[in-house]
Amino acid sequence: MIVVVRRRFVGLNGLKGIALIAIVLYHCDQGTLRGGFFGVDIFFTISGFLIFSSLLNHIDSGKGIGFKEYYLKRLRRIYPALILMIPVTVSLAWFINQDMLVGIKNQMVTVMLGCYNWYAISSGASYFSQMNPDIFRHLWFMSLLMQFYLIAPFVVLLLRKIIIRWAPVCILTALAGASAVSMGLLYHSGADPTRVYFGTDTHAMGLWLGAALAWILPILRHERGRANESRIMERFH
Repeated sequence: MIVVVRRRFVGLNGLKGIALIAIVLYHCDQGTLRGGFFGVDIFFTISGFLIFSSLLNHIDSGKGIGFKEYYLKRLRRIYPALILMIPVTVSLAWFINQDMLVGIKNQMVTVMLGCYNWYAISSGASYFSQMNPDIFRHLWFMSLLMQFYLIAPFVVLLLRKIIIRWAPVCILTALAGASAVSMGLLYHSGADPTRVYFGTDTHAMGLWLGAALAWILPILRHERGRANESRIMERFH
């Protein structure tokens, strides 16, 4: 069972990689690859599924939520790459175009703290600006993901206390729907869409949808197991 789950996670992580490649290709040629930006939402959906599946499996194994292990694992995945990337990128910008270093301190701090997306929104930065763009603006999605990582264990603990089996799925699906609706309400044609694109509240539908899918699977496995037990009992009666 553990081997099957691990293989499934490896396959989904591979899909996350493909989604990231689609995003990069989209930015290379937006005119030809117009649908590449959907890679962001695919990435978020898979990430939400994986993180909630991991937490639920950890609880079901009898180990509890494991806060220390959970957060240390997230830190090891995120910060070594950031600690390497940031100084290298800043150094290259200093040699190539020092205008790109305007406001770099605030960008570095907010990227490391996982709140760059809200810094960009509050500072009026535009995701689509070609004039002196923030050098780390493409890390907005990483900040949104880090914020989700932070609250995910507490959401799982809270929802596990609900007795009604399908209620957590409905709540997570409602959160996804609320995020999508808020994006639609705040988006105005012709206006800069950075706020709705960067906002944790408006662009978390994929993460919550993935979480809902992760919650559905154990329920289906449990119901399938009960159905199999019923068929076995019928054979003996």
